[in-house]
Amino acid sequence: MRDDVPYQFHLLYELDSDELYENASKLSPFYLLSFEEISMLDVAVVGAGLTGLACAQLLHRWGYDVAVFDKSRGLGGRVATRRVNTTCFDHGARFVSRQGSRTQQLLHELLAVHTPIISAEETQTDFPKSVTDQFVEHPSALPTLISWPRSPHQLDSSAANSFENVFSGVQHLIRVPQTDAQSYVPPEGMTAIAKFLAHGLDVRRQHRITQLDANLERRCWKITPEDRSQSPPFARAVILAVPAPQAIPLLESLTPTGRAPDWIDQVRAIEFSPCFSVIGGYAAQSLPLQPDPQTGIPMWQMGDRHWDALHCPSDEILAWVGLDSSKSRHSDEPIIVFQSTDAFAATHVDDTDLGLVGDRILERAAQLLNCPALCDPQWQQVQRWRYGFCRRPLASPDPYLITHQPLLLGCAGDWCSGSQIEDALTSGQAIAHRIHQALDSSSIP
Repeated sequence: MRDDVPYQFHLLYELDSDELYENASKLSPFYLLSFEEISMLDVAVVGAGLTGLACAQLLHRWGYDVAVFDKSRGLGGRVATRRVNTTCFDHGARFVSRQGSRTQQLLHELLAVHTPIISAEETQTDFPKSVTDQFVEHPSALPTLISWPRSPHQLDSSAANSFENVFSGVQHLIRVPQTDAQSYVPPEGMTAIAKFLAHGLDVRRQHRITQLDANLERRCWKITPEDRSQSPPFARAVILAVPAPQAIPLLESLTPTGRAPDWIDQVRAIEFSPCFSVIGGYAAQSLPLQPDPQTGIPMWQMGDRHWDALHCPSDEILAWVGLDSSKSRHSDEPIIVFQSTDAFAATHVDDTDLGLVGDRILERAAQLLNCPALCDPQWQQVQRWRYGFCRRPLASPDPYLITHQPLLLGCAGDWCSGSQIEDALTSGQAIAHRIHQALDSSSIP
């Protein structure tokens, strides 16, 4: 170490002295602090999707100093909501349903002050009761859930692609409503669920983490953000709660050992299927909408049937159509979300003109639904989900990966066991328990 360069610069920022002095004015004032002046996190969670938030809530409840870092402006990852004018729409996860014990408990907490749906004997204890209590004390902050879709249908897979039906319309190809488990959405958008889980947490948005550095002497990680004007956090443990392909560069960046975890090949083996979501806003008079007899909310009318969600199980391009504006009584315009098949998305995932990709999906929807107006929305947005669904999850008995070498580091996500909300919550809670054990803290309350 050169004597003319302050010790803390060597510790916090590995630049040579000349480069450091030249750039010192551009750095966050944080870089001027000595190590002893730096606050140390117990756990840094990278990724503010449901896995990261569920994990952070448990650790926060147990008394750990936790911060969550995410590259985006919002919360929830693929539980994503946007707003146009006065209407919200979900362009990621469509709804939440009881897929297992974790989603059952989450729904119980979200519905507790409105319509209790699960008996006390059925509830789990992993979700942070302290957060639920705080919301119950202020009911206006608790997201309201409604049942949606109310009338899901699907195209008849045996007839949807027949020659005569492609040209004559598909109204008679609609089956009876599906009988899946009841599903729910917040009218203000699915992101409200992520906001519920994030309540009380230190969430640092627009913090893209690009490197992990192990300080073996101090037994902590330095988590380096892409934006060097942002303060680099230090933590005793790091959890990467991001899609597996996004975790790999961080795992490969580990310093000073330069040695990735032994299980990095397991992460490399994870495979995802992409998906496109196309969102269109339409003039109400251009679509075959009729008020639902019970709610008065406009629904799509095809023959003698009304639907708000349509599955297309045999189509090569279109997988799902959702009348997203039917989630709210206060929508000013019809908004429809179209989701592609993974096969179509895989062919076009690297296309540079997403507008053309969206047009192709709308053309197919117009053809299947015998509604040319679908090709001419008043406005249109296209979302490319490069890591839409995990098709090859982690082959491990545990829904997470963890190592102590060189320091405590773990990976978690729905990809550790599947691709559903249940899998995301399960992974986040499981690794929280494992981190708690590894940090050898006080007993869980």
